[in-house]
Amino acid sequence: MTVRVADTTLRSEYTDALSTRWDDAEGYDLDSYPRSDFLASLSDKFGDAFRADFERALAAPDTRGPGDGVDPVDLLVLVAAKHGEQSYELNRWGESFGVASVGKFSQSKRRLEEIGLVETEKVQTGSVGRPRQRLRIGLDDLAGADAEELVGAMRSVLGCGPFEKR
Repeated sequence: MTVRVADTTLRSEYTDALSTRWDDAEGYDLDSYPRSDFLASLSDKFGDAFRADFERALAAPDTRGPGDGVDPVDLLVLVAAKHGEQSYELNRWGESFGVASVGKFSQSKRRLEEIGLVETEKVQTGSVGRPRQRLRIGLDDLAGADAEELVGAMRSVLGCGPFEKR
């Protein structure tokens, strides 16, 4: 909305007052990393192909909807499954980078497993300790899917997409 003010003195005083308030205000640091740092960290930890798929998934038209957008943690778990990453590594990276807690990642993985989009396979890490879990795409017809198709499938199965459940 634009308000036109013919009185140049009033306009000048108003502009000066706002400029002074802006200049005198204290800065505010957001408690999050810049997107560029987040994406660079994805590349460093999981590789450029993972990062590119995650960016494509975020940009997919089905990612956001009015009030029912896809959870970014769900997207990370789904892209990690596409790339065969270990759940432990994703959880650890996500928590250390401040994306979400390990519990949130586990909850997302469990939900995606329950609907069949993600499955896990055990990976031995040595002779000691519990085996870790490698994430995999759970549906054979989505094994070679691109990021946009995965987002569409997730929205369809979760019932929050423009797509209907099959």
